[in-house]
Amino acid sequence: MTGRSSLPANLGRNRAGGGIQKRRQSARLDREGDLDMGGQAPTGPRARPISGAKPRPARSNTAPGQKPETGPSKGFRPVRSNARHPVGTVNGIKQPAGGFIEMKVSGWKDLKATNSETILFLERRLKEKLRRVRPVGDNIMFQVPLVKVPTILEFDGIKFAGGNLRIQPVNELPASIQAAIKPTVDRSEEAQQLASLLKNVLQSRYVAASKMLDLSALGTHPQLQGSGFFDQDSTRAKMFPAMMKVADEQFTNRAEKRDSVVSVNLASNTLNDISMVASLAATFPELKNLSLENNNITTFKQLEPWRFKFRKLEQLLLTGNPITQLPNYREDCRKWWKSLIMLDNVYYPDPPPASKNDHSAGPGSFPPMPLMIQPSGVIDDQDHTNEFLSTFFPAFDTDRKLCVQTFYNDQSMFSISVNVSAPRLSGDTKHNIQKWDSYIPKSRNMVRLRNPTAIKDRCAKGPTAIQKIWDTLPRTFHDVTDPLKWNYDSKNISYEDTVGMLLTVHGEYEEPENVAMEGVASKRSFTRTFLVLPNGAGGYLVRRDMLLVRAYGGSSAWQAETLLPQPAAPQAAPEQAANAPPQQIAVLDPKEQMLQMIQQLMSQTGLTPKFAEMCLEQTGWDLAKAMQAFNEVRASGSLPPDALAQPVV
Repeated sequence: MTGRSSLPANLGRNRAGGGIQKRRQSARLDREGDLDMGGQAPTGPRARPISGAKPRPARSNTAPGQKPETGPSKGFRPVRSNARHPVGTVNGIKQPAGGFIEMKVSGWKDLKATNSETILFLERRLKEKLRRVRPVGDNIMFQVPLVKVPTILEFDGIKFAGGNLRIQPVNELPASIQAAIKPTVDRSEEAQQLASLLKNVLQSRYVAASKMLDLSALGTHPQLQGSGFFDQDSTRAKMFPAMMKVADEQFTNRAEKRDSVVSVNLASNTLNDISMVASLAATFPELKNLSLENNNITTFKQLEPWRFKFRKLEQLLLTGNPITQLPNYREDCRKWWKSLIMLDNVYYPDPPPASKNDHSAGPGSFPPMPLMIQPSGVIDDQDHTNEFLSTFFPAFDTDRKLCVQTFYNDQSMFSISVNVSAPRLSGDTKHNIQKWDSYIPKSRNMVRLRNPTAIKDRCAKGPTAIQKIWDTLPRTFHDVTDPLKWNYDSKNISYEDTVGMLLTVHGEYEEPENVAMEGVASKRSFTRTFLVLPNGAGGYLVRRDMLLVRAYGGSSAWQAETLLPQPAAPQAAPEQAANAPPQQIAVLDPKEQMLQMIQQLMSQTGLTPKFAEMCLEQTGWDLAKAMQAFNEVRASGSLPPDALAQPVV
């Protein structure tokens, strides 16, 4: 046959797309007729839809390896995050992404502290590694991440080495950071007048001498009565939270607030529960003393908002409330506030459990703790303690090589630690030198030292290793002739089938080669702990020797105190034991004892000398009763205006 075949055009094609054909990609258009650059052309004809069959889903135009398109045009809606504060915000306020802020620290030179000591102190308290640290004039410059600035500025004015450090940004902060630090307060004229009124009330009720905010019997305060706060339940409920907000605004940082307000008195406010005053826990979370005397609290449920709050509360007064009649009342209070030492002027027999967050510096302005500093505790009937100490320290000062040969053997160990954060003697600029270059390289202070190898290497064992460390330390002079400069405790201890002595010695020494000022040798304070065994070359063998060195702090911290006896029948001081170290403790005459009690009551209550003396006379010169009488008179509102010194906020 010749000519073209008239076979059907679809002959030889099957459903699988077989047959001889030229594969070709044809251009594909979208609905608007534009060329679709992202999709692939089909490789075969579309299948004819079968009647009654479900339609297939639309083919995606996404090329392999390409992310699918999303957004409103494709029918997707953005998903909102459920996070409370999205990433890149501080307290919900959007922050600039990343970056560092230049900060500066001032005031450290006035404290006679080195910049290295200041930097170590800041890094420890801020819990932040400072970047690009450098001294510039009287300031120390450093950089911190932008998001850490609000937290770091809370430490502005922090106490260090007997003074305060200022932490400030070098340049103006972004507006978002400023908003996170201290939200701007935009009040109406009426609100400003109200804030001024509450501020005046707080000032009139603040006792600076005892750091107490006395908010007792607020309903009797003339200014609050005239303002109409107590006319309606709604305004009465809002008064105390508003007062706490105004109080919080008076402080620049948390540390200042903690140091300024130690005690709060809420006595005689006819409280049936603490719902109206619950905001106190948020404003002053680090209170040490709290009084709720003479209210109407009947159950612990009414105190529920304060459960496990006030983590540093030491003294609580609930007398005059029906709750005190509940069984297990004292035990339940201790469960809710674990740091309590005293409840209703009665001490707990056991101390509170230790807390890693407890930085308490002692009780506050309510009845004082009767824990006096005692003389040296020495259990030694043969006077070995004095004999060893009077021999060891002169040898250490004059000939360290002979000292190590006399008192140490191959099993002896020695280590030295430096505490650069210890408080210095206030106002002393003649003896207090701040350089630690000779000590830091050997310091085994494991609060700062983290490397296990360094911790092991800095413990010297044997005379040779001990002598090597001693040779690098400055020359010293310990004045063993003045007993007021020394305090030590000694007790017998069983060690390796023998009886030895465990000695803890507190004292001071001079460094004759380091001149602090005007030719006066610098001084340092120290604590040294010895484990001493018999049968050494000099009669004594030192098996353990731990030396802690710190800035000079004087000797007043361990000067023994005596309990003040009643003026009518003062008791004589007990006779000193024959073998005890000499102690120079003077027994005060009755007039001087009375004067000290007057001063103590003044410092705790803010009373003038005249009214403090009257209060003590009327209570038989009993300080605890005088405090109770003062609180009762103040709660009743009958305290004369001139009884208190001028309060200052």
